[in-house]
Amino acid sequence: MGGGTNIDLVRSVYPRSGLDWAALTANRADEERYLQQVRPLIHPDYEASWIVRDGEGELARSSASFAAQLAALHAVMKEFDRYLIEPELLVDLDDRVLVFVWLTMVPKGGGEEIQASAGTIYVLADGRIIAIEAYERRDDALDAAGLDQAEAEARGVEPRRPLSGPTRSA
Repeated sequence: MGGGTNIDLVRSVYPRSGLDWAALTANRADEERYLQQVRPLIHPDYEASWIVRDGEGELARSSASFAAQLAALHAVMKEFDRYLIEPELLVDLDDRVLVFVWLTMVPKGGGEEIQASAGTIYVLADGRIIAIEAYERRDDALDAAGLDQAEAEARGVEPRRPLSGPTRSA
């Protein structure tokens, strides 16, 4: 399967080895090199949203600008030695791209490695990323995309690079 311009745009956000936010935020030079590559892809009206289930099981959303997102990442990444995000499947949805990701997190202080799956929807406008919607659960991302798992897998393309481990499913 191939990938179109939208897939290629979103794929370019992820370095070949995956996106390790803990490593990037720990090294200002590496972070700045990465941001120099990504900033041209970001629309001026960009907004990041995190969508998680609250105590009652309802979806709760919190949003931030690009600058606020980076500040939050810096604060959170102080708690991790590793926070690797690897794309597993990308699905072109015209003005959006659904990405299934695999997270590998290692807390500071010798904590056990944590692995999880999640979903992110990239919203595109004028050839740039105007928003991301990061879902804690893949099924919530699928609902937001209007797809089921089988449709996503049938329409999706895999990243053009090997993942650090075996391909995992939700």
